[in-house]
Formats: sequence, structure tokens, C-alpha cells
Amino acid sequence: MLVPIAWTAFFLLAASFPLIFPGRTPDDQLVASVTFGIGWILTIAPLAFTGAIGHHPARRSIFDIYPIDAKSILVGLFFFAAHIFINTLFGWLAYLFFWIAWIRTVIAISEAVEPSCGRWLLPITPEAYVSSKVAEGWQKKEDRFGTACLAVGPEVGDSKIIIEGVRHRTGTYLAVSLLGRSGYRYDPFQKRLHNPIPEDILSEPPIEITNLQWQKDEF
Repeated sequence: MLVPIAWTAFFLLAASFPLIFPGRTPDDQLVASVTFGIGWILTIAPLAFTGAIGHHPARRSIFDIYPIDAKSILVGLFFFAAHIFINTLFGWLAYLFFWIAWIRTVIAISEAVEPSCGRWLLPITPEAYVSSKVAEGWQKKEDRFGTACLAVGPEVGDSKIIIEGVRHRTGTYLAVSLLGRSGYRYDPFQKRLHNPIPEDILSEPPIEITNLQWQKDEF
């Protein structure tokens, strides 16, 4: 994922060359726009393919597209519109804010991929899930088993502990993980989390089903 993003700096920088040195391409505006667009496509596409910008319970709102820096992008779009309708010099301010957005996005991505991804699994039958109860502080989202978010636990920093349904050729499972705003699911028991989970939250099973034991995700 980081390889295509690493190329975006080249394309974003190259987008300014036709405007700094005009008249050296058949269409300076078109070349600058295409180069700039390629830079941002290489940034956003890997996030979309890995599910990092999808909607999930850890999102603060439908406008939250973390790790993309939406605020700087919106400011950049404002100045881009101003450069069309008011003064072309505003275009350079727009370009500056898009650079700020890219830098903040790359920093957020780096932080998001630092902890180890992983889930802990509980073998279960769909029938057993129907009669299960979640622990205090958890919210059961679905009454029937399915491959979706079934329960949401307490917030930990800007992340949430979740339980999801998993279907695999070996059977059906409940999977518990720490879901970050980035959309990535982290091993909740690791030491590399930016906001460690308080010990009391997972000291007891988050869902009450007897005679079952959690396992490390090895899929």
C-alpha cells in the first residue's frame, strides 16, 4: 500500500511544473490537472482497496474519511474555486493546502499501519449466538449471526472494540478486534497500540457463551 503512495509526492510536485514554466506542453492546464489527479488517485486507491475509508462504527460521522485529511482538502477546494472566480493567485494557496492534506494523510497512514493487525476468534454456531448476551458496556447490534459487526464495545481513544461474524471453510466464528478510525482491525492484546486497552475491559469475555475458548486468527 505504501509503494503507490510514495509515488504521489512526485506527481504532486510535477503538477506545478507546467504552471511554473508555461508554454512547454500542448496544454499546461490539462497536464497539470492530470498529473495532480494521478497523485491523489495513487493516495486514495490503496486506502479504498484495503477498506480504510469505508463506513464503520469507529467513524465519528459520515464525513469522517480518516486517514485522509478532509479539512485541509476542503480548504484547498475553497481556494481552488477562488482562483477560478476571483484571482488565479489563489490557485497556489489551494496547491499549498493540498500538499498539507497529503502530508497529514501520509502521517496518519503511517500511524495506522504501525500496530499489528489481528483478531481473536471464538468458534460458535449461529444458534448459540442468538441466545448469547454481551457484557456490560457492550451493545449488541444484531440479534442473528451474520458476517457483519455484531456488537460494539467501549471506545479506546479514537477506536472501538468490536465483535464481528466470520464464516470460513473451517466453520463460523466470532472475531473480536480493536477497530481504528482507519478501518484497520488490530489485535486488542498487543503492546504496540497507541491507546492501550484498559485491562478491565477484556479481563472477562465480552460475550457470554459457555464452554467456548477464544483463539488467535490464523486465516
